[in-house]
Amino acid sequence: MNNAMAQSSIRIIKTIPFAMLVQRSIAWAALCLVFMFVGCGADDGLERAIVSGSVTFDGTPIANGEIRFVPMDGTRGPISGAPIVDGEYVAKSKGGVPLGGHTVRIKAFTTDTKSGSIDEREDGEIQIIPAKYNRDSNLTADVDGKSDQVDFELTKD
Repeated sequence: MNNAMAQSSIRIIKTIPFAMLVQRSIAWAALCLVFMFVGCGADDGLERAIVSGSVTFDGTPIANGEIRFVPMDGTRGPISGAPIVDGEYVAKSKGGVPLGGHTVRIKAFTTDTKSGSIDEREDGEIQIIPAKYNRDSNLTADVDGKSDQVDFELTKD
């Protein structure tokens, strides 16, 4: 009997660490699922709208640029933006642009050093529209979720 009792005790001792390992694995998996669903990609509570439109400079579509919607005081949310390609943009990343008032900053680039006025250089590209449309912008847009089309006709003067 002593031998049988000793073998039974060994089995119990061997199974306890395994049971704890299973419990801990389940707890870690549950914790990872909580972080995956709550921590990452959680809804930030902002209402947004996908905004699109055209951008021209002196009547010519901007071939290569970017547009940014910077929330004004009273508008919650991050800066939103989109590339401008062949005079068109669609700001749809992360659900679009938060509703409210925004300062709009537009940049247009070229690698041709002989075209347009040169305000600044970025990543080997040359900024070809005046700072009054980007760094010193007074352009605004009110994103209300009713109209998703916002066009900009920029001029040199």
